[in-house]
Amino acid sequence: NPPCVPVCPVQATFQREDGIVVVDNKRCVGCAYCVQACPYDARFINHTTQTADKCTFCVHRLEAGLLPACVESCVGGARIIGDMRDPHSTLSKLLRRHEAEIKVLKPEHQTAPHVFYLGLDDAFVTPLPGR
Repeated sequence: NPPCVPVCPVQATFQREDGIVVVDNKRCVGCAYCVQACPYDARFINHTTQTADKCTFCVHRLEAGLLPACVESCVGGARIIGDMRDPHSTLSKLLRRHEAEIKVLKPEHQTAPHVFYLGLDDAFVTPLPGR
């Protein structure tokens, strides 16, 4: 439930079927409404393109069957990406095994995020209500 999507006056910000929120920088007019609406401070105006920008989880790599660069280069294996709907995926197994410890950023915004944190101090994240 990303709050940045409905505030975009030109529909440059949208959510893909897989849930990833992206910006079409050919449509973006750089108004920064989405930057202001993002509760995670994850958006910014790219000074080169003068359009909104954010992490895309390397959708271009995902579409090519590769891992996002941050996941692939994380030597400690601290970053994991996967299909939560597949009960046999590494991600699903990890989420089940550590359910009580899983946290999300700013649950009070009710964005239903699909980025989860395990083992972070409460100073950085807040436990998901009901967990």
